[in-house]
Amino acid sequence: NAQTISVECIMKGDGSEKDIKAEDNAARLIAWLCDYYGLNPDKHLFTHNYWCNVRNGIKGTVRDLNIWDDGYKKCPIYIRPHWDAFVTKVKGYMKKAEAEKPKPKYYVQVGAFSRKETAEEYLRNVRRVFPDAFIKVIE
Repeated sequence: NAQTISVECIMKGDGSEKDIKAEDNAARLIAWLCDYYGLNPDKHLFTHNYWCNVRNGIKGTVRDLNIWDDGYKKCPIYIRPHWDAFVTKVKGYMKKAEAEKPKPKYYVQVGAFSRKETAEEYLRNVRRVFPDAFIKVIE
């Protein structure tokens, strides 16, 4: 469909380190996509099963349609049995990404000068209290 982004997570289902890493990478990628597009994983994260169940006329919540057996695709077969934990992991990565986002900086202009020398002298005084003060030239 033209409404969603598909993510494929290839796993053997043996619980190996590679399977664990593949699922974790999928959760990280989905968290980033949800954050970037402003999506809520509880409402906007769909499995193949979801779409097959919708196609089959099955009614239910997004969660139910994601985990209920569709009689055909059963995908993602190794994640569906612990779907709620996977969604929680996605949300956890979204919170972590939010906490790591650079905080906005707000600037306060404390002077405007027509002579460079005057600006530099004033900056020396301001830096005694605010060491990160700087001069920005506007032409």
